Amino acid sequence: MHLLLVALLALIGVQDTQPAGTASVEGVVTRAGSSQPVANASVVISSLSRRDFGATTDGNGHFVVSNMHAGTFRIDVKAEGYLPNPLPNRVSIIRLSDGQHLRYDVVLSATSSISVRIVDDNREPLAGVSVDLLRQLRDFTGRLSWQGVASAVTDERGSYSFQDVSSGDFFVRATRKADHAVTYFPGTLDPRAAAPIPLRDGDVRSAEFSFAKGKTFSIAGTIKYADQTPLRAVTLYVLPQDSGIPLDESFTKGVSVEEKFELKGMLPGAYDLFAVSLSLHRTTSLGRFDFPMRGAKSFVQIRDEDVADLSLVLEAGGGDVSGHLKVVGGNTPPPRVRLMLKRRDGFPSGMGPLGMMVQADTFRLTDVAPGVYDISAQILQGNAYVSDVRALGRSIVDEGLTIGHDPIDSVEVLIDPDGGTIKGSFTSAKKSPGLVVLAPHGAPRNIDALLKAEPLEDLSEPFTFSGVAPGIYSLFAIELKSMDEVVPVLSPEFLSAYQNRGAPIRVEKGATVTTAPLSLISR
Repeated sequence: MHLLLVALLALIGVQDTQPAGTASVEGVVTRAGSSQPVANASVVISSLSRRDFGATTDGNGHFVVSNMHAGTFRIDVKAEGYLPNPLPNRVSIIRLSDGQHLRYDVVLSATSSISVRIVDDNREPLAGVSVDLLRQLRDFTGRLSWQGVASAVTDERGSYSFQDVSSGDFFVRATRKADHAVTYFPGTLDPRAAAPIPLRDGDVRSAEFSFAKGKTFSIAGTIKYADQTPLRAVTLYVLPQDSGIPLDESFTKGVSVEEKFELKGMLPGAYDLFAVSLSLHRTTSLGRFDFPMRGAKSFVQIRDEDVADLSLVLEAGGGDVSGHLKVVGGNTPPPRVRLMLKRRDGFPSGMGPLGMMVQADTFRLTDVAPGVYDISAQILQGNAYVSDVRALGRSIVDEGLTIGHDPIDSVEVLIDPDGGTIKGSFTSAKKSPGLVVLAPHGAPRNIDALLKAEPLEDLSEPFTFSGVAPGIYSLFAIELKSMDEVVPVLSPEFLSAYQNRGAPIRVEKGATVTTAPLSLISR
């Protein structure tokens, strides 16, 4: 029995031992913005099919991982006091061949922090106050909105410290739940007057302020269906008409309301209110997409008193829209396409854009709310592009598709299989993130369908755009601080600021264009 056990252990040991690989990875970890080495950083190189490899940087930030096998690996680098590389929800991939010695340097950004303290008029601490750490971003129209970074509640000292924050400009908002009072740092009711708190790598900042004095108002009313059927889930969206006011959650996410509703903490001004009631959608193998909905829109002006007795009547859904995909110049089956309908009248995402994945040559959308829509299609594979969208015997790219209560069954999405290809690289060999943008010249109605943008983890690698429609474009690349940096690619301000600094590119049908190396634009 003893001999059998020894034999089994020996066999297990032989099976578990694999020959050492011949590849290796070597590099230096430094702090962003300097050549300062980061000591004691953990470097983990992992693969799903093999064991993990690892190393710890020395006092010079240097590491070596040896005896690795050929394959594809994920690499993660962490150090105390620094943001991880890559950031959460990001992946850095390396590929090794037998005998390869890969040089892989890593830059880590030092974490920053913002300590918030909320006090009363006598500078006494206020506990239990909700505080939000925010950033501003621009949507595709150039409109500002708040992006939540983190949320917390102040302690008995009226304080909370946001740790492990990246670099950038941040804002702080305080909300008192008892009376829905909202104040932005440095102590203002008006979000347009909110002051940014700039953070650079390793910064430690503080923000102390009190709730601002001032009167706010409410909007109250009722919501019902036009046919008097029982009310189902309704979302109310509030859009300030002043484009200088950043959109908050009341528009970007909406507010769930009942038949009777009241919105508190409103500032004087003009607002559009959108009420949306949606049912669940379903898809089938034929590409059918059911999206029953009801909607209502109302204008509200707040001057010096509350708005009461507002009545919103949700009309029934509109007509059905159906059509087909057609590949130009042959009988080739159409590729997989993501079809999008977007309303032109400012309705929030709850009522548009509508989207569906088309995996067959026909599609159908039912109960689409009345309105004028832009139709765009994103081709998910191959080198094809959408050459036109037609309905009722004519192109509707510029005029849009008007949907009423009558069905429309003549929508035709034309796909050309011979799109152009653009290949390029960068003048810099920096292993830093960036964004490459291909923007059409002029301002076509469907610019969001023609524009292409590709975020890259590593600007030392080449890039490729495929499925490019024929035309004249501007090609430019922007260096980013991190992959989490928000870049409003389709906003008018962004395009006007950077498009003229790009390289002009003419793309012909079916042709491949190799560009000269691009210089990086620093923001």
